[in-house]
Amino acid sequence: MPYLYFDYNATSPLNKQVKAAMQSALEEYGNPSSMHETGKRAKRLVKQARQHAASMLGCKPDQLVLTSGGTEANNLAIQGRLQAYWDNPGHIITSAIEHPSVLEVCRRLTRINGFELTILPVGKQGRISLDALEQAIRPDTQLITVMLANNEVGTIQPIRQVAELAQRHGIFFHCDAVQAAGKLTLDVEELGVDALSISAHKFGGPKGVGALFVKDRATIQPVLCGGGQEGGLRSGTENVLAIIGMGEACKVAADYVQEAAQSGRRLQQRLMALLADQVNDVSFNGAVVDDSRHGNADGQAYPCLWNTVNMRIAGVDGQELAELLSMDHETAVSVGSACSSGKQQHHSHVLTAMGLPSSEIESSIRISFGRETTDADIEQLVQAITSVVHSLRTYVV
Repeated sequence: MPYLYFDYNATSPLNKQVKAAMQSALEEYGNPSSMHETGKRAKRLVKQARQHAASMLGCKPDQLVLTSGGTEANNLAIQGRLQAYWDNPGHIITSAIEHPSVLEVCRRLTRINGFELTILPVGKQGRISLDALEQAIRPDTQLITVMLANNEVGTIQPIRQVAELAQRHGIFFHCDAVQAAGKLTLDVEELGVDALSISAHKFGGPKGVGALFVKDRATIQPVLCGGGQEGGLRSGTENVLAIIGMGEACKVAADYVQEAAQSGRRLQQRLMALLADQVNDVSFNGAVVDDSRHGNADGQAYPCLWNTVNMRIAGVDGQELAELLSMDHETAVSVGSACSSGKQQHHSHVLTAMGLPSSEIESSIRISFGRETTDADIEQLVQAITSVVHSLRTYVV
């Protein structure tokens, strides 16, 4: 890992408590479906981890389906719900800034299964319009899927109001909360969702494990069929070690979420203030925390994640900036989403949907940090960015 790591939205470092919990369970090789004591021990560990995850989300343990991560959880929610309409495909609503594991499955359902799709536009801060959503609802709308927090710009959507609209019209509502878990307090009952996805590696857990909350398990059908694990909704032998890690990550996240948010919001404001002071022609994309120099004089926070700053510097190529930060300063930032392998990240579909021209998209980088980030890290990051920008501009001249 680079000395300075500012790419938490791509993946977070493994939390120390999580690592310890997984190390202590390395000898637990039993299959939770086996009836002997070795299998029963594994089953108890999975049950305990499920309880930790349920506690973080404010749901019952049997309302969780354990998956291989956020992508599978999103696919299970969307395809698992819409299988009931294979013979009578209707209408789906989503937003233009969803993760590819939502957008691509929705588009595939239109191509192969005949569903119709409405992709809601977003404003310059990356928010959907509730009025536009209500206008998009049709008598045959069978699913609404909108993310809680965006992975590129951090915008938080009005999920409770979306859920109320869905409930009013009797529509199943799924929420991708992968980027929000561990950063926001999540209470599925308060949010009013029918289904919600999380992925452990976004909040200090291991990769390759996640969960789908389903309010009523009878409302979805399995996508993977086999031995009938997870109450028949997700067959396959459980990845016990990863599940233990996710359970511990959920426990840690629930314990520290408010403290992390308070500290992180302060770091976010400091980062933006230092960048504005030390780097010429810097701008911020999306819904960001503003102080008197960046918007509201009252210093109120706009609804965005406390750990995310998406910024652009006029005349500086974002990809080049990110590469030089990595090579010359051992500092990791990102350009666009890390979850779109092989795609041209300079042309982020999120920033495009927000109305940014190509020149501004190509100048943009994403900075994302975590609970372990310090003031010294923020200051060193700004120094590194300032140095690279100065060298790039001097070279151009």
